[in-house]
Amino acid sequence: YFVPAGFTFGIWGIIYVLLIGFVITSLVIAFGQKEATALNIVQKISFPFQITCLLNAGWIVAWHYLQLGFSLVIMIALLVFLIKIFLRLTNSVKPINKAVSFWLLQPFFVYLGWISVATIANVTALLVGIGWQGEAVSPIFWSIAMICIAFLLGCIFVIRFKNYAYAFVLSWAFFGIYAKQITDSKGVGYTALFALSALLALIISNAIKLMQGSKN
Repeated sequence: YFVPAGFTFGIWGIIYVLLIGFVITSLVIAFGQKEATALNIVQKISFPFQITCLLNAGWIVAWHYLQLGFSLVIMIALLVFLIKIFLRLTNSVKPINKAVSFWLLQPFFVYLGWISVATIANVTALLVGIGWQGEAVSPIFWSIAMICIAFLLGCIFVIRFKNYAYAFVLSWAFFGIYAKQITDSKGVGYTALFALSALLALIISNAIKLMQGSKN
């Protein structure tokens, strides 16, 4: 019940476009415009980014051959390296150039948001694959609990890190879950709708406060 509607996975196209933009920007910084802060960011995340590329490719192969356990291990490793990149970006001085800052930071915020959701979905797929029928916990309760956990993560990223890209990705996932599950499980569907609405409200309210604070 946690798996979103098929159209939701179209976000992979956006992620790959953003990552291509990151690579191009990194090459420009490395061989052309060498802004110190931007170059420092590229150097900090270059190696873990290469690892994420290998892990992404490995996950695609494992998933294609229905190696659910192995694909989950790869997904968790990918999540760990994306968290590492996120922390390095968060603790770095941001480039002055807004366009450069966008292409160096936002791709990984979006990527991390989606992999956070995909990891939960991967766990769910593995449980279904091994025949788990929810002996202790029903699949519906499990799905609602996972939505709540993802919602709390979104709140943390908005409130603590002022990271709206991550939260928007979770909102997109909640919309996909709502669209797919509202007819099969109204409990899961309405929980996803509540999470979507509440997270968007939090994003908007925090963005307004941030803009008001910058004017004062």
